[in-house]
Amino acid sequence: MRCEEFGIILKEWGEYHAKGGFASFKCDSSFAGFPGGCPAPVPDSSGWTNDSFSYSRLIAYCEDKALDEDYYLYWDNISIDKIGRVYGYINPTHWDGDYGLEILLMTMDGFAAYDSGESFSAWHRSVYTEGYYSFEFINVTPGNYALVVDNTNRGWEATDFDFVNDYAVFDFEAYFEPY
Repeated sequence: MRCEEFGIILKEWGEYHAKGGFASFKCDSSFAGFPGGCPAPVPDSSGWTNDSFSYSRLIAYCEDKALDEDYYLYWDNISIDKIGRVYGYINPTHWDGDYGLEILLMTMDGFAAYDSGESFSAWHRSVYTEGYYSFEFINVTPGNYALVVDNTNRGWEATDFDFVNDYAVFDFEAYFEPY
């Protein structure tokens, strides 16, 4: 499934979650197209509420995504309703840039500044070689966020612009878990 298709399905699932169906939500065969099955592990118990257990919610997913030098991939308007952490992994299967491929989590205001080349604040992680890397951004406060995989000069890492396209191919997953 392509990243764009998954994003649409995830958005629809997120709207269902926002309408209060979370506690009674159950994974079934309609989620057969989701990598790994259900988009988030959710108990199906009528006696439980959102506050009675800890859960992780999938907020971003991409499989075998190619990202050219001087481009970035983003998921925006990620709604965080409680303080918690964002965690996940990136697995570059092709990366021969001699600079860092970046993962950035920022508020939507920060994303607007990032997108226009202005100064911004963000949680940050860089990876420099192929391999499986985990990341964790702690104490994420409630708000709306953007999550970015960056292969540009907009973040902390500078690309080399040597007329060779230092593109990356990677798998990516990110989750939010409230404390």
